[in-house]
Amino acid sequence: MADVQSMGHSGIQCGSDPREGREFYVTAFGAQPHNWTGLNTDDLLHARSPHPCVIIEDFLFVTFPHGRAKAPASCRGIGSARHAFAVSRAQFVDALARLDGAGIEFEGPVVHPEAGPLGESVYFTDAIGNFFEICWRRDEDREYDPVMIGGD
Repeated sequence: MADVQSMGHSGIQCGSDPREGREFYVTAFGAQPHNWTGLNTDDLLHARSPHPCVIIEDFLFVTFPHGRAKAPASCRGIGSARHAFAVSRAQFVDALARLDGAGIEFEGPVVHPEAGPLGESVYFTDAIGNFFEICWRRDEDREYDPVMIGGD
């Protein structure tokens, strides 16, 4: 297998209507709706995307009409998959205001141990129980390898 440069996209279940899932990302994260035409299906050939998509920064999420509502004991999703999004420490307060303004209930902020890389996190779920986290990193000033999008 070739070395992987980065993660290209994620598919996520969003219940019976993927458009509602897409709207959740737009509301919670400020995502941009996107029509992905990377597949060669009859729907796509006729401009009917079977899977609405959103872009958060440079990352593509594809919403799938599967899954069912869950009743989580905690928004942290302990023992389950969780999608975590990092924001700067300065943007963290704005992210909380966006969630609060949209009526999205969340747990936190949770202050992490001083020795770890995370400063604070909030945890929440979408309508069918997918787990999410928004956090800021104590090492946010550390330079990481840039992600190259398209081409060399």
